[in-house]
Amino acid sequence: MSGRSGTFRPDIEAMRALAVAGVLLFHAGIPGFAGGFVGVDVFFVISGFLITGLLLREREATGSIDLLAFWARRAWRLLPNALLLLAAILAWAFIAQPTGVQRTTGVDVGAALLYLANYRFATRAVDYFDNAQDASPVLHFWSLSVEEQFYLFWPCVLILVCWRVTDSVRRRVAVTALVVVLASFAASMIWMSRSQPAAFFHTEARVWQLAVGAMLAAIGSRAFLPEWLREGAGWAALAGIVASLGLLGEDAYPGLRAWLPISSAALLIASGGGGGPTALQRLLAAWPLQWLGRRSYSIYLWHWPILVFAGPVLTSSQLGKIGLIVLALVVAAIAFNLVEDPLRRVALQGAWAPLGVPLMASACVGLAALGLLQVEQSGSGAQSIARRIAQAASDGPRYGSTASCTALVGSDARDGCRFGAADAKKIVVLFGDSYAEHLFDGVDVAARDAGWSLRLWTRASCPPVDAPSIDQAKRIVDHDCRDWREAALRKLIEDKPQLIIVSAWPGIADAMADANGRPLPRDASRVVWREGFLRVLQRLRAAGLTVAVVRGTPRGNFAELSSCLATSGGDGCGRPRAQATAYSAIEQDVAAKVAGVELVDLADRFCGPNVCYSVRDGIIVYRDRTHHLTRTFALTLGPTFRRVLEGVR
Repeated sequence: MSGRSGTFRPDIEAMRALAVAGVLLFHAGIPGFAGGFVGVDVFFVISGFLITGLLLREREATGSIDLLAFWARRAWRLLPNALLLLAAILAWAFIAQPTGVQRTTGVDVGAALLYLANYRFATRAVDYFDNAQDASPVLHFWSLSVEEQFYLFWPCVLILVCWRVTDSVRRRVAVTALVVVLASFAASMIWMSRSQPAAFFHTEARVWQLAVGAMLAAIGSRAFLPEWLREGAGWAALAGIVASLGLLGEDAYPGLRAWLPISSAALLIASGGGGGPTALQRLLAAWPLQWLGRRSYSIYLWHWPILVFAGPVLTSSQLGKIGLIVLALVVAAIAFNLVEDPLRRVALQGAWAPLGVPLMASACVGLAALGLLQVEQSGSGAQSIARRIAQAASDGPRYGSTASCTALVGSDARDGCRFGAADAKKIVVLFGDSYAEHLFDGVDVAARDAGWSLRLWTRASCPPVDAPSIDQAKRIVDHDCRDWREAALRKLIEDKPQLIIVSAWPGIADAMADANGRPLPRDASRVVWREGFLRVLQRLRAAGLTVAVVRGTPRGNFAELSSCLATSGGDGCGRPRAQATAYSAIEQDVAAKVAGVELVDLADRFCGPNVCYSVRDGIIVYRDRTHHLTRTFALTLGPTFRRVLEGVR
């Protein structure tokens, strides 16, 4: 619809098509769509423009805004297809997901149902750009939550702003929208400097994008852009959207770069607000774009769960990815034709009175989600498995009973935590990030048995790598890590312990930054990690220190832990050895380049000849999906580290 007339606008339908196509191709991993995720930003501008235009026309025609009628139309328009999808996800989770994962899915679905998914994922510090196979099937509801929250508060804002006003409604709305744009964008930039997930998911940091569309609706596209400028501006705006979808990339987003898709979307809307058909308008009216645009909401809803559930099987090749895209389009078209479109017509007919119908349906889906949370509580076998997994999750390293030790871990490199034999003449230092911390109990028992003293100098998410790394929760460069690492290295060289055991999470190799603090692409990031790790090892060896590098723990099959425990009799949950150990080869390669550095490879403790296990000798190996070890399993590594200590001359 247009800002004033309410007539159908093929150009906006085409914008929806471009937006959903970008998101779909990005999520499917099709090359050439590195910025496809910004299709959501385009949707935000469109929604702000259309909803504000609709409310303003109602206000101008009737002198008021009927909130119940507006919310009822939104419910009938958006809920039926969404509820069908959420019910399907719950059914799939009940049938196919491991018990331990079902609870998380149930909570995620509940958050999506309440349209609070964006805050759910922000709180969990979820990385939207991490296409993990165990990603939430409702992760994409974050953007729908932002929109629904906007639909709730924005009409109320307009009612307050335009209270008893007759001749300056649009001007007041435009000014209000401008204030929202400025305040929200400022919040976005503040959060970008502190926590990227908050900047990405929080409504407060995203609503400026909807407010840009709202401001355009209040101003009116004719006033915004002269007729003679529209054709050229439209082509430029289309080029801006296409460039955003293909080139932007995920680094430091949203941030300032979000203005490219946002301003392009606003400019394209303004360029099509009137006048006769042009070459651009005829292009945007092409039937493939109109077909996709009309079904864009359904496509957006259904594509992500299909990719999450079927992706691990079908995305090993480009042909498989294309097959998934086709499947998503077919399923979305069926849901559109059978559910969304017929019930949308109910809303268009002004049937707001039965608002209770979609709300009752929502309640039913909510009860199903609550039921899924209780599944793992039913049955003694399921209870036992859930209890074992819960115990493993809390089975972290024990640093001792000294209260100051907990404060020192990860914060003070000058003293470190002291363990082992009290009167020992030899000192071993465990140095690194959380992958050094989770080895603590095995090294500690080895040090005590060998009569050594153990110092623990570790900081979670701070790799022993002389290069800037990205804070995984905040998605910004971790300057505190740099300072801590340098202090630790100076102290190690000063104290000259008999042995330094170094360990680091190899996954951080994909999250390094350049000299200016900008996140690097994966290949470049790994080069920086290798060079930084090499510098640290060379510096320690140049000081005459004995160094042993522990290769990263193999990646087990933690995601299917509960189902493995249920069917394997207590052991198993395996992954092919070559696959499980491949990602940690990066440490081995660097350690081999430094003369005198010993490599400690623990793979044989985790793996048989061909398979690495998440449950070994009845012990759950990992306590989380990042493959941190349980204390119980770490203790079994004591004999291995004892041999390392005994080998030091």
